[in-house]
Amino acid sequence: MGGATLVQLVVSAAPLAQHAPRIAAELVADGWRVSVTTSINAADWVDADAVVAATGSASVSQARRPGDPPTRERPRAVLLIPATFNTLNKLRGGISDTPALGVLNDAVGMKVPLLVVPMISERLVGHPAWRETYAWLGASGIAIMNPTSGLLGEFSPLASGSGDDVAKLFDTGAVIRWLKGVL
Repeated sequence: MGGATLVQLVVSAAPLAQHAPRIAAELVADGWRVSVTTSINAADWVDADAVVAATGSASVSQARRPGDPPTRERPRAVLLIPATFNTLNKLRGGISDTPALGVLNDAVGMKVPLLVVPMISERLVGHPAWRETYAWLGASGIAIMNPTSGLLGEFSPLASGSGDDVAKLFDTGAVIRWLKGVL
């Protein structure tokens, strides 16, 4: 069980983002403390009130506002669920132009266990940037989980239009098993 261990859930804009409250609630039910940061584009996909209710956290953050106290506690693991083509390519490039990317780049730089669950369309996997990013993820020790099967180290592109169906069936239990294996 996670005890009082803090886990950071970063959410980018793909259909699985709509399930962030469910994912957070299942993590909390297993004993983890969860903090949530959405990418700017994912904010409209996520029911922030439901995430707050699930986590007991004061807010879902996109950015630190003036006057907010600085965060002192660092997460013991970071989850990027879902991970998009754009976010992963920016992460590979070390770009921290949003709070969500800042969290992810901190995790990479500090060697915090990082799990990504890519939701990438079959139309994008032939792009040279994706091939380089996928290779970089593996070389960097970043765990990759297939959103359809829940298997680690496996990636399958999604057929266009299938994201909602994949998201509905996503197994948070696979994420919990990964967390218990690395922490």
